[in-house]
Amino acid sequence: MRRSVALDLSHVLRYVADAYNLTQKEILGRGRTQLVAEARAVAYYLARREGHSLPRLGGAFGRDHTTILSGLRRAALVMRREPAVANMVAAFDLHMEQERGKPCGDTLALQCNSEGNPRETLCADSAHTLYVTPVDCVGNSGVESNSPREAAE
Repeated sequence: MRRSVALDLSHVLRYVADAYNLTQKEILGRGRTQLVAEARAVAYYLARREGHSLPRLGGAFGRDHTTILSGLRRAALVMRREPAVANMVAAFDLHMEQERGKPCGDTLALQCNSEGNPRETLCADSAHTLYVTPVDCVGNSGVESNSPREAAE
């Protein structure tokens, strides 16, 4: 999804580095551990959603645009598998809406079905999907850690 205001990549890198307890240098580096590769893919995903082109992302990350495309696919898979990562991405979206002075609509209330299981919740203004975890349905945040990986365990 393209945004009207392109965001400097440093915001994305800082956010993802903090979320994964990594340095920006590690995300931009050549490390291939699962944690670093996942964080890098999520950074690609967030930057792409902020309107950056594949070639621009490739240049910024020192990679070919096809590597960025592969990382985008990987990030989408991780978000489907791990609700904590999807929550972290949704939190970034909310953070950026606030940074731009556009608070997300008041429909960002948690929605659970009759069995207490989570379902997707939409932010009215940006139409982003926020995935929630079953813990959220009983009134807890479910994400107690800065790291999406630690929160999922």
